[in-house]
Amino acid sequence: MAQTGGFGQRVVVSSVILVGWYCANAAFAVLAKQELSTSPRQRSAPFDLTFTQLVVGALAGVVYEIVRYGGSGGVTHRAADLRRDRVTRMTALSVGCLHMLGGLLTNVGYSLNRASTTQVVKAAEPMITVTLLFVVCRKRSSAATCFAVGLIGAGIVVFTVGDFEVSLEGVGWTVLASICLPLRNILGKQMNSAMGNSINTFVLSTWVACGIYVP
Repeated sequence: MAQTGGFGQRVVVSSVILVGWYCANAAFAVLAKQELSTSPRQRSAPFDLTFTQLVVGALAGVVYEIVRYGGSGGVTHRAADLRRDRVTRMTALSVGCLHMLGGLLTNVGYSLNRASTTQVVKAAEPMITVTLLFVVCRKRSSAATCFAVGLIGAGIVVFTVGDFEVSLEGVGWTVLASICLPLRNILGKQMNSAMGNSINTFVLSTWVACGIYVP
């Protein structure tokens, strides 16, 4: 019973996180499109939105550091350790660059297409992740996984070809974003052992992204 309860609790927690992620992602898509459509600075709006995202994320990381570790240890302690580990340091820089580029290119996609169109194209990320896992990590996915992501890919092609209001330029930028973000996740997962957990990895990558983009 104890094992069943533990499994049930993990399912509930995972479900809550998944639903929360989908809701937050959908809300961001709608609000981002609204902001990009109404901004008086149409050409620079995606860059302004990306700047806001990175700064807010960096500040949230500072709050996390203070609340979780009392301002010492955690991300800052592990970030200091990275100075002695060249491989992990370069990985952190790569993850930060991919994090910044993925966010920026996604926002460019939102500015050129409807929010729903961009979200559909971004649904290709699982398919891209499976491909990158094989190319980067030589890790083969199961037949069921390949079949599932194949169906997603077919749906995206049908949607994109059948919708005459789609901007192909916007689709192109969104596809590039959908390559950057899965690659960020794959490299970030490799950093988790050095950073302690995925939250520390995300906070550090956001700080690196902000440091690269803001200047």
